[in-house]
Amino acid sequence: MKFYNPKRLVLFTAHTVLSVLISLLAVGQTASVTPKPVKEPTQMITVQQGQTLADLAELYFGDRRSYKKFLDYNNIVDINTLKPGDRLQVPIGKEESRSDRVAKETEQQVKSAFQEQKSIPAQPEPEEQIDSPELSPPVEVKAIDAPNDGLNKAGKGSIKVSWSQPNDTEGITGYEIWRQGEGDFKKLKKVSAKTQVFTDKTALGGQSYVYQIASVGADGISPARSESSKLVSAKGNWFDLDKRYVLITLIIFSIITLYYMDLGMSGKDMFIRRLPALDRIEEVVGRAAEMGRPAMFVAGNDTPDSGSTMAAFAVFESVANYSVVTQTEVVVPVQVPLVDVVLRSSLRNIFTLAGRPDLFNEDEVSYEVDNQPAYIGIIGDSMERHSPASIFYFGDFTYESMVYAEMGNNIGAVQVAGCENPKQTAFFIVGCDYCLIGEELFAAGAYLKRDVIQMATLLAQDRIKILAFLIMLLGIGIAIFQPDNSSNFVLDLLKF
Repeated sequence: MKFYNPKRLVLFTAHTVLSVLISLLAVGQTASVTPKPVKEPTQMITVQQGQTLADLAELYFGDRRSYKKFLDYNNIVDINTLKPGDRLQVPIGKEESRSDRVAKETEQQVKSAFQEQKSIPAQPEPEEQIDSPELSPPVEVKAIDAPNDGLNKAGKGSIKVSWSQPNDTEGITGYEIWRQGEGDFKKLKKVSAKTQVFTDKTALGGQSYVYQIASVGADGISPARSESSKLVSAKGNWFDLDKRYVLITLIIFSIITLYYMDLGMSGKDMFIRRLPALDRIEEVVGRAAEMGRPAMFVAGNDTPDSGSTMAAFAVFESVANYSVVTQTEVVVPVQVPLVDVVLRSSLRNIFTLAGRPDLFNEDEVSYEVDNQPAYIGIIGDSMERHSPASIFYFGDFTYESMVYAEMGNNIGAVQVAGCENPKQTAFFIVGCDYCLIGEELFAAGAYLKRDVIQMATLLAQDRIKILAFLIMLLGIGIAIFQPDNSSNFVLDLLKF
């Protein structure tokens, strides 16, 4: 006995498998687009063959780039997998074909053209145009290299441009300066209508230029240009004529100097007033020799190339000469290394020329320290150890001048000083026995050596100073007593 029919069993199995396959296929075919719940009225559309979201965006939203707006109305799994037959939710009333839009745009353009045609007013009869007055260009344009100047570091010089106003100046509010070098004309600057001279300070040295001047009207337009100037270039000048007074002074000084040099070489005496501080050098050194004590020389704190230190060298030679004659020791503590070298060599030469090189003691000139406070202490210690009978201070000094003078007085030394610093000279005058004042220090070399060239130069300087002082007095008198409308003769003489 059979409990089942094999044929029915096969049919049942096939039906079951087919049902399972259909169920699985239905699960895989889940809809990729579902509508979202929105408040505004919408409608459902079907995606047609060949349509993309961009095409539908242009159709419903007017812009192909607005395809993402569909996400506001639909749940789209992947916008790239949209296929024909999918249903999309779109707002009602937004659909508009391309042909409808083109028709509407054409209609709008026709209406706009018609409105513009109606709004155009009737053209009036052409009126007679009134031209602005024609401007006259400047005349006599000249360009020259600016005198008494030189080229700057950038190689640029100055060119002076001048012009004359036209006979008819009506409507002219200013002038424009145009320059042509290599290339076309370029505008440099605009000046007022009263200006007739302009200096171009941007001209390259050696470069040739031409200039034009244009008249400018009230509207700022400059159609009226002058004729071009001649070619001109900026050059450096060897001599500045505005400083010719320096040349005149140099010539006068040279003449006076040569006169006194000839006077001295001919054997005639050249008078220089007495300087007691220098006349007492021999006496002061002799006093140290009589007392059996050394002399001390302090050459200041400046470098060898300064005027005061050079004057100190001249005085030191005189002191050293008298010390050789009297066989007196000279103590020379030095603050500046180069000054030490110069003084040491000078002292050696003096002993050698005197025929007594055996008396030269190299330790008499000693470099101490290049520090001001420490050097002051060393000078004080040297005064206490050597107890000099005479001390000489020549050169440049600062606050230490009062200290030196006081320390020298404490040991009873005769002191001679010379300093160009007027503030420190006062302390030397009070604390020392003899003192050179002002420019007497620079005259010391000529006074002591009696050298013809130095004395001639010194006398020429004095005469130039006297001449300058007389010219100043003359100018002051003329400035006080001359009428207001007359010129100053002295100033005119200097400016000739």
